[in-house]
Amino acid sequence: MVHFNELYVTEDGKHLVVEAEIDKDPVFYGCYIESIKISPVVDCSHDSQPEPITVYDDNGEHKTLYRLCLSTNDESVVLANISDFSALTRVIVTANSGSSNAAALASLDCGGWDNNTVEGAAYNGLPIYNSIINSIPNTGSCDVDLSSLEDAMLNYYGLQFALKCGEWCKAAEYYDWLVSSGTLMSGTSKSCGCHGTY
Repeated sequence: MVHFNELYVTEDGKHLVVEAEIDKDPVFYGCYIESIKISPVVDCSHDSQPEPITVYDDNGEHKTLYRLCLSTNDESVVLANISDFSALTRVIVTANSGSSNAAALASLDCGGWDNNTVEGAAYNGLPIYNSIINSIPNTGSCDVDLSSLEDAMLNYYGLQFALKCGEWCKAAEYYDWLVSSGTLMSGTSKSCGCHGTY
């Protein structure tokens, strides 16, 4: 019923861009975006995820497409306790099915088309990129240790799967590991002199 067209954090980590849209199938005629909420994603050491804060609420506008660019200075972002968008930010979009097509929506039984909520998470990918790049060993050396690169890639794929499955606290753990280890990891190699002196 509703999907993200865009969901990302700008490279500087200061803006969150969200664009959501009602699916174009005729059965969704009359549906509109009811609300968009955000919350920071916290790791599993917390009992639960923070309560989402509304950043858009339909006030009779009945929009089928809505785009917003949130800044860390926006009041709703401050209320959500988000100081910057460098960590994971959860986004929840809810659609209103309207009353004109209730019978058609009730007949849907496959693929979650009748689901009026979509959730996703956005994050600044630059720290992850730096972490993975820092884990690539100097391949010009004679003895290449790929273990840090393997760790980074496994944690990256873990992050992607956790996000896809809605496992928010695990996603936060993978993200935190990738970002924090980016400054610690570097490809290690032993100099053997075969490519000159290091």
